[in-house]
Amino acid sequence: ASYDHVTSNSQPLLYVTASRPTGTSASGTPVTGGYDDVNRTNAPIRVLGASGIEHQQQDRFKLKAALDVTSAIRLTYVGALFLNNTDAVAQTYLTDTTIGQPTYAGSFNIDGRAYPVAPSAFSGGTYTQDQRHWSHSLSATGSSKAVDWQVIGTLYDYAHDVQRVPTTALPAAEAGGAGTIARLDGTGWTTLDAKAAWHGGNHIVSAGAHFDRFVLNSNRYATTDWIAGGDDALNLQSKGKTRTAALWAQDAWTPIADVTLTLGGRYEGWRAYDGRNYSLSPAIAATQPTLDAARFSPKASVAWTATPNWTAQASFGTAWRFPTVGELYQIVTTPVAAVPNPNLRPERALSEEISLEHHDDHGLVRVALFNESVKDALISQTGPLNGTTTLATFVQNVDRTRARGIEAVVQRTDVIDRFDLSASVTYADATTRANTVFPASVGKRLPQVPAWKATLVGTWRPADGIALTAAGRYASRLYGTLDNSDIVGNTYQGFYKYLVVDLRAQFRVGDHYTLGLGVDNVGNDRYFLFHPFPQRSFQADLTWKL
Repeated sequence: ASYDHVTSNSQPLLYVTASRPTGTSASGTPVTGGYDDVNRTNAPIRVLGASGIEHQQQDRFKLKAALDVTSAIRLTYVGALFLNNTDAVAQTYLTDTTIGQPTYAGSFNIDGRAYPVAPSAFSGGTYTQDQRHWSHSLSATGSSKAVDWQVIGTLYDYAHDVQRVPTTALPAAEAGGAGTIARLDGTGWTTLDAKAAWHGGNHIVSAGAHFDRFVLNSNRYATTDWIAGGDDALNLQSKGKTRTAALWAQDAWTPIADVTLTLGGRYEGWRAYDGRNYSLSPAIAATQPTLDAARFSPKASVAWTATPNWTAQASFGTAWRFPTVGELYQIVTTPVAAVPNPNLRPERALSEEISLEHHDDHGLVRVALFNESVKDALISQTGPLNGTTTLATFVQNVDRTRARGIEAVVQRTDVIDRFDLSASVTYADATTRANTVFPASVGKRLPQVPAWKATLVGTWRPADGIALTAAGRYASRLYGTLDNSDIVGNTYQGFYKYLVVDLRAQFRVGDHYTLGLGVDNVGNDRYFLFHPFPQRSFQADLTWKL
């Protein structure tokens, strides 16, 4: 058993901005504050404040138990409880010059320009969240001389998940008033997997079955008191389910010494059903269509172990990804809007890889060339809705994308005594190759896929029970849109490059406690990945294990 508690204070997740008018005006209440900037498309804006500044308290309880039924069969249970209590506040940069007080909503005049600010601009980033989630996993494993097998089932349940948001203007909303209550109770998923492997001569034949079921149950209600009030009228609803059932098999055949040929395939049936979206305003009551798909995914690989320490491998395969229940049905309005699409199609990936690997008792070094072409790619991006300036996250099918590149990985233990090192670097040329709906995106980089990405982690263990780790992460410039029109990366809602170094020390105290101390983003790198990411931050944690 184990328990850990985390208390954290976040950076602002959101900024409140307004388009800067081109002309001057004398209208509006005179206020001061904020600053001029540009948005991700280089249009002039005024930054009025920040919101989504979270104070989180999280508790995690974990229990693991195992029972050896026989010498060859083991049952294992892992259960966990996750508790989260979050309060988010907003901070205005504006001051009413008449009364000398902070102000959040109204018709304002800043430096001779008129800015209308809606109550939701700041109150939408003010909220509380109360979560209680359960997870369970039960597995049975067994082995004999020729056959190994495993059956594992999992369940994740949003037993209680409530977010409360005011709809009236701050600062009055700090004392209560009208708002909304969003409930995700009943959302969750279950999975079941069974597999077995038979070792016979120069064949290893594996087969298995898979089942999963995902449920979305999102209901938002009006309330007269967003802090402590009860549910009133339902004003927004997102419901739906998906399920997948699959069978797979493969044979790893060694026809001659040092050469292994693997052939396999997976057949799966997928269904999205019971989808429903309701909105009080604008008035929407839609029962979404049931979607069905059945797909087969073959794969093949050949591996040559030239020496005991060197392996070369070539792999080819197809894989299908089906839309998630959230992508199909879930409407989110705050803190960042998300819009579903109930007519998304499955994507098909055709992948090839050639790799060379050196491995020994201290780890491995691996280099791989890869190429992946995806038809009907499910791409997530953020952009304006229906020609408005309101940004939202949404997923759409893109006719064809391609990603090709090279990856190098190093994992070594005891590079020098008690010092472990791991590193990776990836170059990816990832672009849209065809898109009839949005031709301007053809030839542009895929959203949120950097050309270069690298990691470096070193851990030194000067004594038993002590681990000192330094880790670096780098990514080159990213984009958030298919047409790469977000030309300014280092601004709110932009996607920028980053180089971040984290430090962590871990000390085992006795038989039951582990103390951790850390500094993230030591160099205080300032960057955005839509949200502003944390600058230099400090953490301490204490974990108890039975």
